[in-house]
Amino acid sequence: MARLLGVAVVVINPSMLYLCPTALTEPVLIAAMAMCLAGLSGVITRQRVSSSGAVAVFCGIPAALAALSRYEGWALCLTGAVLVAAVVWRRTRS
Repeated sequence: MARLLGVAVVVINPSMLYLCPTALTEPVLIAAMAMCLAGLSGVITRQRVSSSGAVAVFCGIPAALAALSRYEGWALCLTGAVLVAAVVWRRTRS
């Protein structure tokens, strides 16, 4: 229920309704960042180390889409890479 409410808040938001029909790339950036953050939260909360393919699909591809859509996506790419490296290093160290 919370996921549907979250999607409804983003879709029904008047500023999002304004941005979608324009030729701007903010909606693509917002969607890609949301997908990447969901993938990163999955990597962090898993009890075991995620495979590199899963990290690439659920974090890397949305981060690349965010970076290609707008320049703000590069900050997500850099911080996401540091976060994944720190989580993998900490789990493999113990």
